[in-house]
Amino acid sequence: MSVTTPSNDRTNTDALRSMKRYVALALGDAWEIRLSREEGAFERPFARVWQVAGTTYPRTSSKWLADMVQPFVISAYPERGDTSDRALLAAQAVEEQMFQAFRRGIGDGRPFRIPLCDYSNTSLSNGAEWVTNAFMRVTDLSTQPFPDPDDDKLWTVVCDVRVTWRRPAYIQPEGPVLQELDLEGTGEAAGQDVSITLPVTGGTP
Repeated sequence: MSVTTPSNDRTNTDALRSMKRYVALALGDAWEIRLSREEGAFERPFARVWQVAGTTYPRTSSKWLADMVQPFVISAYPERGDTSDRALLAAQAVEEQMFQAFRRGIGDGRPFRIPLCDYSNTSLSNGAEWVTNAFMRVTDLSTQPFPDPDDDKLWTVVCDVRVTWRRPAYIQPEGPVLQELDLEGTGEAAGQDVSITLPVTGGTP
């Protein structure tokens, strides 16, 4: 008898924290990356990753998998420039870092693919494990730098990223799922090995 263990489920929280992890990799150690907004509680360079709208669940032909669609916004605040021109160039450099990360891929990323990690049972201060070939797919990407209306030496770079991923659409059992069962035949099939393959559905076949 052989069994298979269901793959890990990836939730909205996994997607949000995976996006934060990837943005931190793209911008570097000098940047602070946050999920929440606290006025006056940060110093440049700083970036915030947030879900700009709710998750949508398009209806698909598969009853076993659900497609998830989630738009994100990354607001990056580079350090204040010495001059207006240098501030602009610094903002464009951040814009290029976003392009490199999402369009070409960095680290474990791929072009238009963001590693999707498993953050179940982990605190905010702990990292997560990435299972090879688990990705969010980037379907839309745009970037825009713009100056502070009151100070042209302060710039903000906004990056809009829409991603999709899949998760099981059925309830997964806590233990392994039966996939194949070998039975000993009776009657005309006596003395022969009979193999019956059962579908892996997460429930009783």
